[in-house]
Amino acid sequence: MCGCARTFVSYLVAHLSRENEEQRHGIQLINTEQASWLCSLSPLTNPIGYLLGGFVMDVFGRKCSVTGALFPFVVGWAIIFKAKNLNDLYVAGILHGIASGMSMTASAYISEISSSQYRGFFLSILPFSYMLGTVICSALICLFGWLQGAAYLFALSMIMWVSAFLIPESPYWLVLKGCTNAAVKVLESIREDSDVIKDEILDIKKCAPRKYYCNNVFSIEPHTKPPKASTLKALWDARKQITMLTALAILHKFTGFTPLAQYTVHFFQELHTPLDSETASFVHTMVCFASTFTGPYFIHNFDKRPILCVTSVIAGLSMSLVLVSEFNYTEKQENNWLALVGVYGYDVFITIGITSILVMLPAELLPTEISGISCAIFSILCSVITTVIVKTYLSLLAIIGLFNMLSTFVICCFIVAIFSVTILPETRGKTLTEIQEKYFNGDSASAPAAADCDVTTAKNKALQITTNNAILPV
Repeated sequence: MCGCARTFVSYLVAHLSRENEEQRHGIQLINTEQASWLCSLSPLTNPIGYLLGGFVMDVFGRKCSVTGALFPFVVGWAIIFKAKNLNDLYVAGILHGIASGMSMTASAYISEISSSQYRGFFLSILPFSYMLGTVICSALICLFGWLQGAAYLFALSMIMWVSAFLIPESPYWLVLKGCTNAAVKVLESIREDSDVIKDEILDIKKCAPRKYYCNNVFSIEPHTKPPKASTLKALWDARKQITMLTALAILHKFTGFTPLAQYTVHFFQELHTPLDSETASFVHTMVCFASTFTGPYFIHNFDKRPILCVTSVIAGLSMSLVLVSEFNYTEKQENNWLALVGVYGYDVFITIGITSILVMLPAELLPTEISGISCAIFSILCSVITTVIVKTYLSLLAIIGLFNMLSTFVICCFIVAIFSVTILPETRGKTLTEIQEKYFNGDSASAPAAADCDVTTAKNKALQITTNNAILPV
């Protein structure tokens, strides 16, 4: 739905800016300022969704946050379909912005419900689903117009919202809240091997320091009782992960991804290519969409660090082709295809690499116990970074020129490659607890010391989970 909402606005602004009243369906003709407000409402209200989604997923559960994120989409599409004036569209834009912000909880849910073997694969589907939304929305509007397209998107969002009630709750969250029996039942419904379920329950317990030692309910070895960590303390302990992710997000924006995504048509207008800007922009969208098909394959079969390093280097080399093309361009050239080849090559490798990997890393690196609020903080930081870049891009481009801007994109691509080799931890094939213990070594509140929990000893015993004074053999 996020991809649908973002794409819909661009088409809506184009239709409402035209003199043809039939295409506007009774809505007033909008000016530049009103168009900018329609485009800005979503990123401006994303932080509200980030905070709300983080609160809901920590307090009421991951399943509740997923269903809650879809409901504003349902209401928003209904308002657009029945819109009588511009204010109705503003309200819908606000709802879609909040819903898009809340949707960030999906990555945390997927990371917790998936096994360590397939977690990367399922998380890598998120960029594909986003691009699929853009394609669906574009096709509906091109075929039926924006008003009828909103009706179809309302029906689609309603189906998704109702279907979300059928998904299971995260076993991690259930253990954190004391519902261990329910967590076992969830794992039994999605896992086949009882030994795998036993090991996963033990692993989840290690991610639950707050409940782990409370009243001996979850404790494998309940004799040691460390102090209860506050949320602020846990966030401070997770500063290393948040800083690492924020740095990678900044580099991602400056590789050219944000300017190319927000100013696609304008970007191609600046280049001297044989295709008109709108055709080149449409091809750009389809190339990115097609690239998302290959992302899950690479993420599932190869480590993330080599993928990020190689794709960033190739993306930088591809953008270098654009740089060379523009540097050597003369007005006598009629078919300057080199710039297009460079941009589309960049699209392929930046989508497979950092764009896909950055979606899944917060759910893997941030502590499970505070994944809601920590993901919200990281998402707000990303939103602020994106807003600053979007607002200053055109002015900065006028000051430094296209050549220096493209040079910045190339340099940042190579910095990402260095970052992946020297700083970024490898998460493929590791459980969430193993990631915290191996790379952050107790910095996180979700990684208790080994002395507090001898899992090896516990596995050799007949594991019994005590919940509400009942004994459940696993």
